[in-house]
Amino acid sequence: MVMKRLLGALILAPALVGAEETVWDRAKKAFQERNYVQARDLLRELTDSKPADAQVYMLTGHTHIKLENWSDAALAFETAADIDPGLLAARIQLGFLYEKLKEPVKARKTWQHVLELAKDEKTKTLAKKHLENLR
Repeated sequence: MVMKRLLGALILAPALVGAEETVWDRAKKAFQERNYVQARDLLRELTDSKPADAQVYMLTGHTHIKLENWSDAALAFETAADIDPGLLAARIQLGFLYEKLKEPVKARKTWQHVLELAKDEKTKTLAKKHLENLR
């Protein structure tokens, strides 16, 4: 009987380990469920423990946008772009945020960087449009 229970526990153990949600999984789930305060708090844990993960900062930025914390969002996207300088999505978000924060010099510089990094015409057109509007 003891052997049967032990064997059952050993068989179930991998399933239980695999079923465990990580903080990242919980943060993504909270964001998807529109629980942005919870997502922010979970992401804060991750930025403390994984300070060099650009994707954590991307989701942090999007979470702050949903919470209308524009300066915090900009800081998160700046960090993501610092970690991964070729991360175009971070630069695009920064361009929008700098415009919203009424920082035209930073916005122009960022949209220029987007234009330089962009590989597709749609993104290049977006950057050109914003650069034109910032003149």
